[in-house]
Amino acid sequence: MGQLNISRGVVVLRAVAAMLACAVLLLAAGCGARNESAREGGSGTDSSQSDAMQSESGDVGTQSESNTNAPTANGDTGNDDTAESERTMNDITITVNGQSFSATLADTQAARAFAERLPLTVSMDDLHGNEKYHYLDEELPTNASNPGTIHAGDLMLFGSDCLVLFYETFQTSYTYTRIASIDDAADLPDAVGGGSVTVSFAN
Repeated sequence: MGQLNISRGVVVLRAVAAMLACAVLLLAAGCGARNESAREGGSGTDSSQSDAMQSESGDVGTQSESNTNAPTANGDTGNDDTAESERTMNDITITVNGQSFSATLADTQAARAFAERLPLTVSMDDLHGNEKYHYLDEELPTNASNPGTIHAGDLMLFGSDCLVLFYETFQTSYTYTRIASIDDAADLPDAVGGGSVTVSFAN
């Protein structure tokens, strides 16, 4: 009887051990399944976030391209208008004895200050057979330099108040501040003549 009881006890212990082992395996399997599910869920979230980021990136790219095209389309017309406006602002008319010449202002402070005083009509005296000059009532800003060559049609400032219109081309060692230049001065020598002449300047 004692041996039978012992045998039964051993069987019971083995059964309990087997049950515990199964329980441990089930628990381990359950944790593994939950971890795998969590990893799969995380991958799904990452994929969604990646899709969203790609979508946002695509939207930004579209907006950027759209914004780039818009200024370009508008810029062409604006640039044309600006260029035309600048050309108009830089043009003046010099009239000598009733004959008009188109001239372009230089990019100097003196030229801008001179343009602000227009229209202006003055009597210009002859000097050296190549220029007409007139002393202005007020001084203009100066940025004098030696041009090396004076060209017929050059309108210069000598010093700060002497306006000079050249009608011959020659070399010089003097310094001047540029005001303007007549676009086509072929007829200028005949227009100015040999003595004093009345010259009008207008925008």
